[in-house]
Amino acid sequence: MELDYSNTVAADGDAGRIKADLKSRYIKRLVWLSEMRWFAAGAVSLAIVLAAALRMDLPLAQMLVSLTALIATNLFYSALNQKLTPDHTRIKAIFRLFYLEISTDFLLLIWLIHLSGGVENLFVFCFVFHIVIASVMVPSRINFGLAAAATGLVAVMALSEYRGWITDLRLSSPHICNRAYRPCARRVQCHHVLSILIRRS
Repeated sequence: MELDYSNTVAADGDAGRIKADLKSRYIKRLVWLSEMRWFAAGAVSLAIVLAAALRMDLPLAQMLVSLTALIATNLFYSALNQKLTPDHTRIKAIFRLFYLEISTDFLLLIWLIHLSGGVENLFVFCFVFHIVIASVMVPSRINFGLAAAATGLVAVMALSEYRGWITDLRLSSPHICNRAYRPCARRVQCHHVLSILIRRS
């Protein structure tokens, strides 16, 4: 009696093709993430130019260093992404690279947010884009971890600025608003406080 292994071989072949296709999609998403990071670098560059043109007393040198780090890390990750192949790269390796890229983005983003206004910076919501990107890359339980990490980073930044552990660089603080903009900042603060009092009453 001869055993028929044809069905087993066919099943193994189908499983291999499905796994290769899955890895190929993950690699394409990593490449897309790197491409989106170039848009982020362009946005940061534009923000630095506008801040300089408006003569805002922002730490432009530190922001330029952060921009350089963003460009350098993206060049490094883009080179790594080019070496990934569906046939020779394990899914765990793809996920590890994704976690490394997201972690780098989180650290650079929170630092740039601190340098350009801290808790008053509207771009703090950029963390949402990373969570959305992660939702198509990793299991849902990992998304909760990334959301918790982003929330924790913002909370640590806010607490550090409030306690004075790091320099308060809010948009309404004397470190940022020069003499020409301080009266406007005071009026904005007064209106903000009045609106809170009116709502509470």
